[in-house]
Amino acid sequence: MTGEPHVEIFGGVISSPTAIFSVGGRRLDFASIGSWRFFVDAIDQEGFRISMWDGASYEQAIKNAEELSGDGFGPVVDNVLTGRAA
Repeated sequence: MTGEPHVEIFGGVISSPTAIFSVGGRRLDFASIGSWRFFVDAIDQEGFRISMWDGASYEQAIKNAEELSGDGFGPVVDNVLTGRAA
């Protein structure tokens, strides 16, 4: 797939436990189930996706995406507003 470089925002609700790795080993985090998580990816002209940021704040996702866009990564495509997943 080829196209114009751009920045994508997408997100979703966590529906299963996530693994947390630390010095003490691996444990499952059940507390996050039901909460939203947002992601910002940079996509190059060949369609390769690079994860640039993730977090619980939609507002922060927008700020990070706009920063990347301003740094020359291309326009922002907000898939949260359109309901599309990456």
